Amino acid sequence: MHIQPAPYVEITQLDFALYFDNMTEIDSTLKNYNEGVSPSSDAASPSSPQLPPRILSIIEEINRIHDKLKKRDLASYVSTDSGPHVAKVHNTYLEIMRSWNQKISKKDRKLMIVDVLNNSDFAYIDVFFSSKTSERLADNKAFEEYQKLLKKFPEKLKRHGVANDYTKGACQIVYDPQEINKVRNEVYLRLYEKYKAGGFPQGEAYEKAVSDSRIGVVYRDQYWTWIRDAVISPGNTPEGHRHTYNRLVWNCDLDRAGGAIVLPVIEDPQTGEKKIVLVLNSRHGTNGFQLEIPRGASGKGETPEQAGVRELKEEAGCVASKVTNLGLFTPDSGALATVVPVFLAKVESKTAPECNESEAILGTYSFTLEEIDKGFSQGGIMINIDGVPTKIPLQDTFLAAGIWRAVMEGLLPMPERQINAAAAAVD
Repeated sequence: MHIQPAPYVEITQLDFALYFDNMTEIDSTLKNYNEGVSPSSDAASPSSPQLPPRILSIIEEINRIHDKLKKRDLASYVSTDSGPHVAKVHNTYLEIMRSWNQKISKKDRKLMIVDVLNNSDFAYIDVFFSSKTSERLADNKAFEEYQKLLKKFPEKLKRHGVANDYTKGACQIVYDPQEINKVRNEVYLRLYEKYKAGGFPQGEAYEKAVSDSRIGVVYRDQYWTWIRDAVISPGNTPEGHRHTYNRLVWNCDLDRAGGAIVLPVIEDPQTGEKKIVLVLNSRHGTNGFQLEIPRGASGKGETPEQAGVRELKEEAGCVASKVTNLGLFTPDSGALATVVPVFLAKVESKTAPECNESEAILGTYSFTLEEIDKGFSQGGIMINIDGVPTKIPLQDTFLAAGIWRAVMEGLLPMPERQINAAAAAVD
């Protein structure tokens, strides 16, 4: 599919012929001007006695064609279009146009030749062509990968009915190629004007707007797929608001059962006191240590529960005797397509963890519900690392959600502070 990121403006063979003839005359007129030879006894204006009478119309014609070059995607020309030929003439007469503006238009601003790129100084536009060609290839690649994923995983990447109808209040993903093209063009034009107004030169504004409005698979590696969808939100008009929306898809949610989170509970056989086992993890995303419950992606053929039991043993060295599903949770519904089950696992025994090479887990720690409750309210828990007391952040949303669900299900006791707060409210 061809996504055209700008309104198409055809540059015809007649445009090319006029442009070439006019540039030739500009060259000749400038040479005569430099040599002090008057090509005509008539004058265009008192301020330019050596210029031919039709010079103003010549400049207007050149600027008209330059304006066409500004308004179009130069890489999307059809075979009958003469845009490339005009570009070659433009580059050939680059120094002539510069000299013209320096010597002629300073005396009469009506005779200024307007630059194609930045309206200030002339530059070659052959690079402009090649960059736009590469951007069109990037457009096509992103869209083709997108179509393949939608076809292969429709139940996981597409939505239907009321959930995909902007007239019913939903954010609607657009699947029709023509409608996608319409959305992309609207977004491109908004971004292009925004970036130009923000101070970007025209060429940079174009490239940034094309990149930031690209529909499809923006990036994909072995773990994540970044998708940019064309969407219609309800907006303030019956036609809705057309824009783009990004979503990050965890690849194991597509070709496997996804992932699993485990809330490990260890019970003292003498007192019956229950504690939660947390791992001290060095997290790249948050630039530091985190206390959190074990989690991970499922392997080929694994169920989420099996994946959770395995991850519990690998990361915390805990062997589970009983596993209970506490429900499904999402870490960020605004950007992530991931919905993960959280399981409560009754720890039967502990062994040495078996972390993989890419993980950085410093150890495991067990805390009562009161200690975790206090840690959440204070933003962390003090732990000795290499003999140094260090406050480790406690910010795990899955831990908080898992404890809340376990308490509601009667699988964990309510923290004492909450009991006291509830009693005080009754009084």
